Amino acid sequence: MKTKDKMEIFFGSVLICFFLAVIIGAYQYNTKARLMPLVIAFPCIIMASIQLVSVLRGKKKKKVISIEDEMFQKTMDKIHVEVMEEKKVKRTDREEAIALLKAAGWVMLYVLMVYLFGFLITIPVFTVIFMRSQDDGWVASVSTAFGLWATIYLVFVVIAKISLYDALIFRLLATGE
Repeated sequence: MKTKDKMEIFFGSVLICFFLAVIIGAYQYNTKARLMPLVIAFPCIIMASIQLVSVLRGKKKKKVISIEDEMFQKTMDKIHVEVMEEKKVKRTDREEAIALLKAAGWVMLYVLMVYLFGFLITIPVFTVIFMRSQDDGWVASVSTAFGLWATIYLVFVVIAKISLYDALIFRLLATGE
């Protein structure tokens, strides 16, 4: 078995165990509080299980394809390998550390924004900031942010009737301090 397959099996198993722990822990909460972890954990366990089974089964047999499709696939594979060879750049330990610190910075910024402004404001604003910093266009950034916001609002606020975190700033403004 390839190392990649072993890692995928390990990762899938860890995910399943994690979400099982989330489900078990959720049953210690009251009915309304346990809804959010259960809504998230059950689909994640299903998807992780499907992924784990597909890795354990191994690769499926190749489909019978036409000669043209086979030639096209070989050409695309060759181009992909050539492009990937050009893009392969070994990073130094310093560059790896900087990349890790940048990722940690993005996570800390997100957590801080959620704490200060709440989920419904943070999600679209953070999405636009992050995507623009990655040189994505305004249309893609704003439409992705709106799509995320609409999905989260519909699923959690409208359908599940879950009150998301209100944010520190709104609580301070409500108390008049």
